[in-house]
Amino acid sequence: MDECEALGITSVDTLFSSSKALQENKIFKLKDNMSVKELPGGIFRTVSFKYIWIEETVVEKIFLSAILKSQDQLEGVKIIDSRLEEFPFQFLPNFTHLKSLSLYSNYLTSVPALQSQSLESFSVSNNTITRVEEDGWATPSLKFLALSGNPLSAFPSKIFKGLQKLQSFFCAGCNLGPTLSNGFLEFGSQALKVVSLLGNYVSRLESNAITGIQPDTKVYLSENRIETLRKEAFHTMLANLSLGTGLLYMASHQVRLPDDMVASCFTSFDKSEWLLRRWDGSEISVQKVL
Repeated sequence: MDECEALGITSVDTLFSSSKALQENKIFKLKDNMSVKELPGGIFRTVSFKYIWIEETVVEKIFLSAILKSQDQLEGVKIIDSRLEEFPFQFLPNFTHLKSLSLYSNYLTSVPALQSQSLESFSVSNNTITRVEEDGWATPSLKFLALSGNPLSAFPSKIFKGLQKLQSFFCAGCNLGPTLSNGFLEFGSQALKVVSLLGNYVSRLESNAITGIQPDTKVYLSENRIETLRKEAFHTMLANLSLGTGLLYMASHQVRLPDDMVASCFTSFDKSEWLLRRWDGSEISVQKVL
């Protein structure tokens, strides 16, 4: 039971006036509520918030006018495990202090090009998104991006080169396979730490399909169908990883490593085995291709 249900709130008419404690802390919280479907304009009157937290609800829509008075101080929005069908993405530039926007597990079907100078973390995992607009992104502060669990019909390759502060990218279970084409992921961030492409039915990477991997990046390609690390696709990635603490995580089945890659990338075969790990951290048996 959340604060609203404890106060007997079942409609938006009584929602705001009964949450004085949350007002004082500049936090709006709505959790485990199966009655409120919309947050209309005027619901918060003249009060503004630093954080908005909505979880496990039937909320389908938030009107821009409901949150516009918070534009000068809103830092975080979390709307998760709800029924959100649309969000006023186009007005993100108005929210000059917004750092985190999490819309995990809703009913969103598309994401436009985001424009926000302050946004550092953006998650729309586990929606029904088929399209993410590529052109027009301007998120220079973005460090965390999560698109996992969406049936993408096309991958927004163009946006990544401009994300120069990106540290973590998650895109597991997005139907990206069977082939990742040349230029599929061109990372432009030297701070890149994590890339997760788990469970995408990928069996083949073309040359330069994934570029910009840093020496300390952890790359997760487990739960795919890759059987051979072909030189044209993996040479540069493995060479970069061998210079730092980065790892390439593969599936639990055996993965073949061509002999010329061993000779050109590493000083010893043991070094390559150290780089190839299962999801649980144990070593894979790597076989040379004769």
